[in-house]
Amino acid sequence: MKNILLASLLVASPAAYAASFDCQKASTEIEHKICDNERLSKLDEQLSATYSNALKANPGDADTLKTVQRQWVSMRGKLTGDKALELAYLIQINGLKSLDGSASTAVVNETPKPVQKQPEVQEKTSKADAKQAKSGDELTLESFRAKYIEVDGEYYSTTSLPRGSSFLFTCASRIADDQVNVWKKYAAKEGKIDLFFELESRIHTAMLNANFQKLNSDLTKTGICDLITAVP
Repeated sequence: MKNILLASLLVASPAAYAASFDCQKASTEIEHKICDNERLSKLDEQLSATYSNALKANPGDADTLKTVQRQWVSMRGKLTGDKALELAYLIQINGLKSLDGSASTAVVNETPKPVQKQPEVQEKTSKADAKQAKSGDELTLESFRAKYIEVDGEYYSTTSLPRGSSFLFTCASRIADDQVNVWKKYAAKEGKIDLFFELESRIHTAMLNANFQKLNSDLTKTGICDLITAVP
């Protein structure tokens, strides 16, 4: 049966790849783009599976998850470039995956790694701050008490905001909003919600700095900002 289905897809469209939906019934431009792109098709399948797992793991938040996913699909339809679409999928997948694991690991994975280091941060970061910022190989809520956090060998301020493009700043801040929400869920589960609210501003600032640096160091990634800033 599997071979028969595969053959029918190939006959219908030699360039079509598998996706989470029936490519033979693709009706929108974005659906055709996904079906014609192997990478996007695989990401679409992965997102579908991750979304299903998130629903199962968070039955109490099912309505919210469904609303968020519908909004994401609507925003996805406004993107045209393959790179922007790919990044949109990766961010959504990572966001949903974070609902299954610990927030500390999820945020480390989601935090972009900058290509270029920030000279001012390197000059000002003391060894004491670096030691305080790092807790094993992953971040904890307590990590944000320090002036800087360390992610993949790079340091990001928890108190000073980046300077530069207001467009990238807004985009980085919106991404940080989602990352902070992940930390909030984690804190609630761990009985550390008071500590979260004490450090909420520092967490957001650190995540914003990391996101801004990543976007600023590779402008080809900024297509996702059109998607994010489209939502009020």
